[in-house]
Amino acid sequence: MVLAEINQTGSKQAIRKSCRKRPSAFVFLFAFIVFLALAYGSGDIWVFPVVKEKLRGFAETRLNIKNYVCDIDNLEKADKKRSAVYVLGGSQRSLRVKYSFAASLYETDAAEIIMVLHQEGITKYDPEMGRNLTNREWTVREFANLGVDEENIEFVSIKSGFFGTFSEAGTLASVAEGKGIQELFLVCSSYHCRRVETAFRAFFENNATVIKICGVDKNIGVKGLLFEYGKLLVYKYILIPYKKYINSNQ
Repeated sequence: MVLAEINQTGSKQAIRKSCRKRPSAFVFLFAFIVFLALAYGSGDIWVFPVVKEKLRGFAETRLNIKNYVCDIDNLEKADKKRSAVYVLGGSQRSLRVKYSFAASLYETDAAEIIMVLHQEGITKYDPEMGRNLTNREWTVREFANLGVDEENIEFVSIKSGFFGTFSEAGTLASVAEGKGIQELFLVCSSYHCRRVETAFRAFFENNATVIKICGVDKNIGVKGLLFEYGKLLVYKYILIPYKKYINSNQ
């Protein structure tokens, strides 16, 4: 998000520029990990035979990986418990879909409160207000349009970092325990489900809160899918084992 105020004329161009992804060393790290996964298999999905067959089995491989990172079948009818929804971060288009799903859980009394990632910065220019909306104002307005009052929305501040989902999991574990939340619905993009489960299960393993992952917004291309799979491998074989190692030595 843009941190300085944007005027009406230049807002679209500045926002578009601010949203461009910049390559980093981590991109190459993920590419290397994905290469290893394709060559040797991760233990959960074996794709080496497909690589040997070149493009003939590519569509099937893509579907297998997509199903693996997306499908989490754990959303059951909510019991009468102290429950909440947490919406993981994303683009405005993605957040609109997630907010709509979160509002539906709230309206059906599946959750008592909606928690949202607090993000600094501003969004698009609003002609009625004569300025750019902050991310908080934009979120409140979106939920108001969905029938959720501001008093039922809670913004959660997460320490910024490259592994955002990992940071969110650690913070939400403390928040849920402090609030006595018994059931927590995690609303994320479908391709993000497996990584969300991996991170949150690690932080909630000694927590009484039951987590349920709700995947929405399934559109993702091949490049994004492989990038997500690479992140998942980093979480599963580097970050989580390292966390457990640190905890065991404290």
